[in-house]
Amino acid sequence: MSRPPAQPQKPAGPKTNPPPKPKPSKAVADEVMYPVAELAALWRCTPQHIYNLIAAKQLTSVQIGLGRAKTRVPASAAAEFVARRASKGRAA
Repeated sequence: MSRPPAQPQKPAGPKTNPPPKPKPSKAVADEVMYPVAELAALWRCTPQHIYNLIAAKQLTSVQIGLGRAKTRVPASAAAEFVARRASKGRAA
Protein backbone atom coordinates (compact mmCIF):
# COMPACT_ATOMS: atom_id res chain seq x y z
CA MET A 1 0.00 0.00 0.00
CA SER A 2 1.24 3.38 -0.86
CA ARG A 3 0.58 6.45 1.19
CA PRO A 4 -0.50 9.75 -0.32
CA PRO A 5 2.23 12.37 -0.41
CA ALA A 6 2.58 14.31 2.82
CA GLN A 7 1.16 17.81 2.86
CA PRO A 8 3.71 20.55 3.40
CA GLN A 9 3.68 21.89 6.92
CA LYS A 10 2.56 25.48 7.39
CA PRO A 11 5.06 27.63 9.24
CA ALA A 12 4.16 28.01 12.87
CA GLY A 13 3.21 31.60 13.55
CA PRO A 14 0.92 33.57 15.75
CA LYS A 15 -2.67 32.44 15.45
CA THR A 16 -5.11 35.16 14.59
CA ASN A 17 -8.64 35.00 15.87
CA PRO A 18 -11.45 36.20 13.65
CA PRO A 19 -12.77 39.65 14.59
CA PRO A 20 -15.59 39.55 17.13
CA LYS A 21 -19.13 39.80 15.82
CA PRO A 22 -20.74 43.15 16.51
CA LYS A 23 -23.31 42.93 19.26
CA PRO A 24 -26.40 45.13 19.21
CA SER A 25 -26.39 47.80 21.85
CA LYS A 26 -28.29 46.94 24.99
CA ALA A 27 -30.80 49.73 24.32
CA VAL A 28 -31.78 48.20 20.97
CA ALA A 29 -31.75 44.61 22.20
CA ASP A 30 -34.10 45.35 25.10
CA GLU A 31 -36.38 47.78 23.28
CA VAL A 32 -39.99 46.98 22.47
CA MET A 33 -40.55 46.56 18.73
CA TYR A 34 -44.00 47.01 17.22
CA PRO A 35 -45.05 45.03 14.15
CA VAL A 36 -46.55 47.40 11.59
CA ALA A 37 -50.06 45.92 11.92
CA GLU A 38 -49.99 46.30 15.71
CA LEU A 39 -48.79 49.91 15.53
CA ALA A 40 -51.48 50.68 12.95
CA ALA A 41 -54.11 49.25 15.30
CA LEU A 42 -52.77 51.36 18.18
CA TRP A 43 -52.80 54.51 16.05
CA ARG A 44 -56.13 53.60 14.41
CA CYS A 45 -54.78 53.87 10.89
CA THR A 46 -53.99 51.39 8.12
CA PRO A 47 -50.76 49.42 7.92
CA GLN A 48 -50.21 51.09 4.53
CA HIS A 49 -50.11 54.49 6.26
CA ILE A 50 -47.35 53.20 8.56
CA TYR A 51 -45.40 51.91 5.53
CA ASN A 52 -45.89 55.31 3.84
CA LEU A 53 -44.45 57.08 6.91
CA ILE A 54 -41.48 54.69 6.86
CA ALA A 55 -40.93 55.26 3.12
CA ALA A 56 -41.07 59.05 3.65
CA LYS A 57 -38.44 58.65 6.40
CA GLN A 58 -40.78 60.18 8.97
CA LEU A 59 -40.79 56.98 11.01
CA THR A 60 -37.78 54.77 11.71
CA SER A 61 -38.09 51.03 11.23
CA VAL A 62 -35.98 47.90 11.55
CA GLN A 63 -36.00 44.94 9.16
CA ILE A 64 -35.89 41.67 11.09
CA GLY A 65 -35.75 39.51 7.96
CA LEU A 66 -36.96 39.57 4.39
CA GLY A 67 -40.38 40.90 3.45
CA ARG A 68 -42.77 43.47 4.81
CA ALA A 69 -44.07 41.15 7.51
CA LYS A 70 -40.69 41.42 9.23
CA THR A 71 -40.74 45.23 9.55
CA ARG A 72 -40.71 46.46 13.14
CA VAL A 73 -40.94 49.97 14.55
CA PRO A 74 -39.00 50.62 17.77
CA ALA A 75 -41.16 52.05 20.56
CA SER A 76 -38.76 54.98 20.89
CA ALA A 77 -39.19 55.85 17.19
CA ALA A 78 -42.98 55.73 17.54
CA ALA A 79 -42.82 57.97 20.62
CA GLU A 80 -40.53 60.46 18.83
CA PHE A 81 -42.89 60.60 15.87
CA VAL A 82 -45.90 61.25 18.12
CA ALA A 83 -43.97 63.97 20.00
CA ARG A 84 -42.99 65.68 16.73
CA ARG A 85 -46.57 65.57 15.50
CA ALA A 86 -47.92 66.84 18.84
CA SER A 87 -45.45 69.75 18.83
CA LYS A 88 -46.80 70.79 15.40
CA GLY A 89 -50.32 70.88 16.81
CA ARG A 90 -51.41 67.65 15.09
CA ALA A 91 -52.56 64.39 16.59
CA ALA A 92 -50.97 61.20 15.33
